[in-house]
Amino acid sequence: MPVKPTAQKQFSKRLREVLATLNPPILTAAEFARQFSLRYKGVSPSPVAVRKWWDGLTMPTDEKMEALALWLNVPIHWLRYGDVNKITEKSDLTSEEAQLLLNWRSLPVARRKILMALIQDLSK
Repeated sequence: MPVKPTAQKQFSKRLREVLATLNPPILTAAEFARQFSLRYKGVSPSPVAVRKWWDGLTMPTDEKMEALALWLNVPIHWLRYGDVNKITEKSDLTSEEAQLLLNWRSLPVARRKILMALIQDLSK
């Protein structure tokens, strides 16, 4: 029975595919770490951490994922989860819930926090 790739491995595959389409293409973890550090406004991740993203061992934090998506000009939900339609096709979510989930995943982290606080407040 074939082994299903982990979410981290699938993220790494999507990341490498997009990086290879850049001009010039980024084809090594070292170059990726250098280029990302030049663009990331916060504390740059260590080369070891970036290598783990590259190898599919870990995934970036939400803030770094958001920065990657902006830099690479891809939807954050696609970068993290891949084809979102596949997630919702096999689910028992209503169409309204699926749309809400898609919208949620496209929000920047800061806005998610605001919305979560509002939802929690309204739930009281």
